[in-house]
Amino acid sequence: MQFYKVNKSAAPEQLHSRGKGSWKPLLQNMREGEWFLVEKTKRANVHNAAHKYCRGRYNLYMHPSKKDVYVFKLNRNAD
Repeated sequence: MQFYKVNKSAAPEQLHSRGKGSWKPLLQNMREGEWFLVEKTKRANVHNAAHKYCRGRYNLYMHPSKKDVYVFKLNRNAD
């Protein structure tokens, strides 16, 4: 049987940690009516981030004239 000792000193630093999200500051600083273009390859990333940080306040739709480009538009600010 092995016993573990609880330490009160500072814990060692982690070698690896999850990266900080790059979409959160961009989406949270947007105001109503602002928009940006999204490449087709990044569409899923933007959609997932928008669902998390802008739930129900955005549109993500295909650009009317450009191929493989989407438009992200914020419809209203957070309440």
